[in-house]
Amino acid sequence: MAIKEDVIEVLKKVNDPEIMIDIWTLELVYEVKVENDKVYIKMTFTTPMCPYGPMLLDEVRAKVSEIKG
Repeated sequence: MAIKEDVIEVLKKVNDPEIMIDIWTLELVYEVKVENDKVYIKMTFTTPMCPYGPMLLDEVRAKVSEIKG
């Protein structure tokens, strides 16, 4: 099972493609919660109509799903 710290480390490796800074440092992630075998992430984008939003979500899902445990 993933633990919160593992999820945060993964989020630090997901960069906003426009400014190449990770979403954790940019404070786009408001909450990370791990319950049983589920991970919940509350986040936002740099702008309301962020063109990279869907891509960022896909990358977050893919990287979090790779966490062993």
